[in-house]
Amino acid sequence: MHCGECGRRLSLTLAKGRYLYFYCLGQRGTARTGCRQPYILAGDAEALVEDLYRQIQLPRSWVRRLTEELEAEIVERQAEASERRVLLTKTLAKLAQERGKLLQAFYANAIPLDLLKAEQDRIGAAEQAVKAELETTEGNLDGWQDILRTAIRLAGNCRAAYLKARPSVRRRFNDAVLEAVYIRYRKIGRANFSEVFAPLFSRPSSNRRLKVDPRGFEPLTFWLPARRSTS
Repeated sequence: MHCGECGRRLSLTLAKGRYLYFYCLGQRGTARTGCRQPYILAGDAEALVEDLYRQIQLPRSWVRRLTEELEAEIVERQAEASERRVLLTKTLAKLAQERGKLLQAFYANAIPLDLLKAEQDRIGAAEQAVKAELETTEGNLDGWQDILRTAIRLAGNCRAAYLKARPSVRRRFNDAVLEAVYIRYRKIGRANFSEVFAPLFSRPSSNRRLKVDPRGFEPLTFWLPARRSTS
């Protein structure tokens, strides 16, 4: 959360051992901004976020279409990752063969010891790089699947899903959906949604940053920024 006045982050503190509230970091420390925004109780801030999820509800027909599109995106990414794994596995096998041929050449006195060591170091470094990329490829795929399925689950009934979630799961929802929430006079001034959540706004390939002002918010206007509601 950020201050809607000066833009600094809000920090959580416990006062008198019982009052948990957010305050603007611009009010304390050496980097003060002179901000005079009032504190907001943690419970009130959470209620604002809950209401924000209510405002980004999608119609059921849209949810069905988006579910199909996002699942197709997952399948496509799985295919891409599978192809990449095959290529990397072949590269590892090729490096292993190269290492074997190198040893055979050394035993046949075809290459000196210093060249053997240099080539072994090169092959070892290449193997480590390939293995690291292989792990990254699998990890990235798992992360995308988790994010897209979270998006699908949220799309149908954002507020209900958020209200039922445990605190740890709520944090995951917020990390996936929200980039920043700006609080001004104990209300949400604006909310910036994360680029990772862009598949719900347009297409999964879109990296457009989207913003919404909760005041006077219309769902269709928000989800389709190029076509404004006339009703």
